[in-house]
Amino acid sequence: MPKTTWYLLIHRLPVRPLYFRARVRRLLAEAGAVPLKKAVYALPQSRAGLERLTLIADDVRSGGGEAFVCEARFIGDRATIEGIERLLHPLRKGGAAAALPALVGRTWVTRRGLHVDRLACAWVVRRFIDPSARFRFADPNDLRAGPGELTFDTPQGRFSHQEGRCSVETLVREAGIADDAVRRIAEIVHDLDLKDDRFRHPETAGIERLIAGIVQGHDDDRARLDRGLALFDDLYGSYRTKKRVVLPLVRLPAPPRRGPRGAT
Repeated sequence: MPKTTWYLLIHRLPVRPLYFRARVRRLLAEAGAVPLKKAVYALPQSRAGLERLTLIADDVRSGGGEAFVCEARFIGDRATIEGIERLLHPLRKGGAAAALPALVGRTWVTRRGLHVDRLACAWVVRRFIDPSARFRFADPNDLRAGPGELTFDTPQGRFSHQEGRCSVETLVREAGIADDAVRRIAEIVHDLDLKDDRFRHPETAGIERLIAGIVQGHDDDRARLDRGLALFDDLYGSYRTKKRVVLPLVRLPAPPRRGPRGAT
């Protein structure tokens, strides 16, 4: 097997926000990059691979982290090098990486009057698919997608209700987002949007009231979008935070009372 030149992405991610770290890992996985160590990912040399890693590195730096892209060859005995390259080559084929570029750099179109499902979809797009995504809020009577546009939560939209799923569930499924915290948020939105009580998470009623407050307090969809993004960011962070172990309070026995001085 001939030696291959690889592109490596070496990064250091900020501790917060948690969703940013998860999104970078997902972008690397969708690009087909293979982790060599915790913060070192490899792709075989290609123009497309370099573009993908460069974009991810730019995204890491814009989020407050550090990232470097470099060329590398594995050095060692032939058997070791061939073993490494056999491991890496199959892992870069197939998967969601081929579908993701079709979702990046697009304008996302939905109905005016943002509510729970549309807010959740916009959050997933901005946080897990394309942080620079643009949105257009259209008249319900004119929801046609123009060049470079994708529709969501619209009748016959690209990402909409399908097979008993709400729109954000469809989006998460088709984008290949495997994140338990995102899945739980999608389940809450499912119950609020479809009202079939399928999942019954205890926090659903509270989220419903917060969404109602956003809708009642803001007529402008851009304002609703900003508040909705912040709401789902905080909800996501609460699911990603490790639970602290709270030890039970141990009550020590009271010391014996001492009698009057001189008593025995």
